[in-house]
Amino acid sequence: GIYTQSSDYKIIDLDVASLYPSLSITNNFYPEHLGEPFVKVYKDIIDQRMMAKKAGNMTISDALKLSANSVYGKSNDENSFLYDSRFTMQITINGQLLLSMLAEKLNLECGDIQMLQINTDGLTVKIHKDYIDKYYQICKEWEVLTKLNLEYVEYSKMIIADVNNYTAITTKGKIK
Repeated sequence: GIYTQSSDYKIIDLDVASLYPSLSITNNFYPEHLGEPFVKVYKDIIDQRMMAKKAGNMTISDALKLSANSVYGKSNDENSFLYDSRFTMQITINGQLLLSMLAEKLNLECGDIQMLQINTDGLTVKIHKDYIDKYYQICKEWEVLTKLNLEYVEYSKMIIADVNNYTAITTKGKIK
């Protein structure tokens, strides 16, 4: 579909910041053979990434993001020292359920809202301006409940073939 923001409708994309690492850290999930100290080290990587991102050092931020996300990927690789399928499933299943919970609450309580897409770590909606405050209130409540952080981007236009194939233009003119 082709979706355009208007004076009455906004297109808002939300992304869970560092979802897989954050799920591990906030829920104390770790590869069994590495033990609980794994979570402390993982948290340190994420904290360093967030400091680099806040400071505008995107080279360091992006490198640490890649490092943190590869831990999850390697946890499902039988040839990796990080391999632990239970750890992988704890993260995957909890992430999907928590994001589904948010999507359901938004759909039930935000009235004039259209879910445009949901992926592994975020979702995009087209929502009537009258429900914007309620949208952000629900998101804030979800953040408190899950101890996860959401990041938002507003789009002026989206052209979507499917969840993996789309073009989006932010309200600041950036093309994704």
